[in-house]
Amino acid sequence: TNREFGLELEKKAVTLSQFAAHTYDAVWAMGIVLSTVESRLNERNVSIGDYTHASGHIARELLAELKNLNFLGVS
Repeated sequence: TNREFGLELEKKAVTLSQFAAHTYDAVWAMGIVLSTVESRLNERNVSIGDYTHASGHIARELLAELKNLNFLGVS
């Protein structure tokens, strides 16, 4: 929960921002999305490492996966 997250940060003497839990969830969400899309791309011998701003197909896959993502975060 958000409270447990805050307590863990306090134990580590980390300054807690009001946005910390949301930031953690955003980074976690992107990690899940990148991992999922990378696995799919690897099946086609493509990698996230091949991504450029001109790689529309990879960007569309990342966005689609992010839209479909459903997880219980700390926020």
